[in-house]
Amino acid sequence: MSAPFFVFNNISSLDMNCIIENELPEITPAKRVTEKVVVGRNGLLTQSFGDYDAYDYPVTFTILKYEDLENVKRWLRGSGQLITHNDLDKFRTVRVKEDVRTYENEWDTFWTVTVVFRCDPFRRQINEPTVTLKTGENNIVNQGHENSFPLFRFKVTSGNIKLVINSETFTIISPPINEEIILDCENGLCYADGTYIRTSGEFPSLVEGENNIMLNGNTSLAEMDKRSVFL
Repeated sequence: MSAPFFVFNNISSLDMNCIIENELPEITPAKRVTEKVVVGRNGLLTQSFGDYDAYDYPVTFTILKYEDLENVKRWLRGSGQLITHNDLDKFRTVRVKEDVRTYENEWDTFWTVTVVFRCDPFRRQINEPTVTLKTGENNIVNQGHENSFPLFRFKVTSGNIKLVINSETFTIISPPINEEIILDCENGLCYADGTYIRTSGEFPSLVEGENNIMLNGNTSLAEMDKRSVFL
């Protein structure tokens, strides 16, 4: 088995001469659940809207070269993507916590430090394949652990674009002809060349597992990034 390592913003800890002694953990987010005491009812009433909390991911490592300290400080700040050696096909969106960070000087030879990454709840797949949609019925599998909010790209030759996803209808109204249209379901946006486009219906999502997508419209481009999410 290879030595543990992590990649932050496309730079590997190995390339920075950082050695991790202990195996990196697998951490899953906590689901937001509200508990209420109801008079006249045994136990608790629980309520959840399917949301998850961010969490901390601490990594303790040793900087082998004493003179590399400043380079490591410059590297491990801000926000970006975190990939761990035991989960190389997925990434976490993280922010390096700006708490007081102590670099322990070991015999004037190397440094030991713990860095804490504040992680968004979900992991996402690296280079997830783009799905090409055809006019009519499309059967798509969301292999993630929760519902995802995809990103669509269309070009139309005439008319509206109508999507029916798992019996829910969404329409892009009077889109511009032969321009790339972006339908960003995660952020609730539909636009082309910086101009917002009128829509009708709730922005679509993909449920975990099988999804049925009906595409109606005259399109020369129709593709989708599933944006699958993993706990």
